[in-house]
Amino acid sequence: MRSLLATLLVLSACVSTPEPLPTPVETKPAPPPPKVLAEAPTLRLPEWARPTAYTLNVRVIPGEDGFSGEMALMAAFEQNNKDLTRVSGN
Repeated sequence: MRSLLATLLVLSACVSTPEPLPTPVETKPAPPPPKVLAEAPTLRLPEWARPTAYTLNVRVIPGEDGFSGEMALMAAFEQNNKDLTRVSGN
């Protein structure tokens, strides 16, 4: 009986109190997904602007959807170009 009592006393001394749970971290909600255009924009040069050179830089990563890149062009104008503005996707 004494050995049982001694064993229980030793075992109860070995029990540790559980550590408190960490405080939850406040998180911000995820931003909404970007809007997807129903159709690609139809950016066209007017008839009086004739492209003379193109530069195209494309970055494609296999296994990923989509791509990124830039396109630049040189054009010759047959009339005043005050109505033509720079178009940028940035």
